[in-house]
Order: sequence, then structure tokens, then C-alpha cells
Amino acid sequence: MWNPRDDPQGRRNSPIFKMMNPELHMKPNMMVAAVGTTLFVVIMGSLLWEKHKYEQQQAKLRQSAVERVIKEE
Repeated sequence: MWNPRDDPQGRRNSPIFKMMNPELHMKPNMMVAAVGTTLFVVIMGSLLWEKHKYEQQQAKLRQSAVERVIKEE
């Protein structure tokens, strides 16, 4: 049975809509949000660190290649 209090805007929500969009019908869970945010930050930090190390390695390789060319001349 539909209850106008199901949705703050008064729209009718079917069970399928509620299954497809559960975040609209659940209370926020701060523990889950904290864990998810922490994991996101750690993963992004790891990716950025790997990119930084790779770019440093490539810069060293380019520098050594330039030095070899200069010595050969």
C-alpha cells in the first residue's frame, strides 16, 4: 500500500525502484562511509605515488640517454 510519507516529494515509488536505488531509501551509515572514503583515498594515493615513481624513473632514463649521446659526440 502506498503511503505519501514514503517519499518526501510525494512521488510513488515501486519496489523495483527501491531495489534499483537503495541509497534513496536508507539512512546514511557513517561507518560504511568512513571506510569507503578511506579506501578511496588510499587507492588514489597509491596510484599517484606509482605515477610519481614511474615519471622519476623515466626522467632518469632520458637523462642518461642524453648523457650517452653527448659523450659519443
